[in-house]
Amino acid sequence: MVRLRLWFFALGIAGSGLATATPAYLQTFLATYRVAGRLKEASCGTCHTQVPSRNAYGKSVLTALEAKGTMELTGELLHAIEAQDPDGDGASSGEEIGGNTLPGDPKSRPLKTASVKRPTPSLSVAPPSSPIPKHAFHPSLVHFPIALFLFGAALDLVGLARRKSIVRTAAIWNMTAGAIATALAIPTGFVAASLSGYAIAWGTAVTTHLLFALGGTALMTGLVAWRARGERGGPAYVALVIATIALVMWAGHLGGGLVYGE
Repeated sequence: MVRLRLWFFALGIAGSGLATATPAYLQTFLATYRVAGRLKEASCGTCHTQVPSRNAYGKSVLTALEAKGTMELTGELLHAIEAQDPDGDGASSGEEIGGNTLPGDPKSRPLKTASVKRPTPSLSVAPPSSPIPKHAFHPSLVHFPIALFLFGAALDLVGLARRKSIVRTAAIWNMTAGAIATALAIPTGFVAASLSGYAIAWGTAVTTHLLFALGGTALMTGLVAWRARGERGGPAYVALVIATIALVMWAGHLGGGLVYGE
């Protein structure tokens, strides 16, 4: 019996680290142009109206990626579409970026056309400016609470349906581990948003993601506490488990949109 419990718990942990992700497109854009001022401050708005929806420039980047048959953004590809004017304001993307305005916003237009200064190629590789990456390890760490809790919640529902106490025991182990793992996922989420230049303001995609994540964390913690007090799985408990699963999955979906786009 103990071995079976440990097997369930280990399986939940194994599923938690399947993938990692970084906001690579944004980093590639900034590394290619090394821009400052408004464009850097509105880095999300360079390609998006509101993440994950793309603006005209973001769609031109996506079209270029699809034409190349790849989803890996490079400086070469960005330079190749500089002559385009996706937002139709009379200034090319290259002129807008060189003039420090937004290439996907027709209301943002340089006063004078400016060419983009391409950085001089260098054979040396500059060391990272900080030991902590912009994403603050959040895309890696967040898989643990999501996978552990969802696996545990699914086990709990199976255990209730089949009246298997051993399955429910394995479930609470995974659910508890998932709730504990949020202690790392939530703080790194705030740090990642700050370092990546996302504006935490009402109505933005990153704020919506954070609110759903905090709500999911609260429900996860509440469910674990309820189980610890001897809840046997009544209708209210089952409804709360299903609601928490939906909330956690939606929060993860929104976070994926911030990293991958549409």
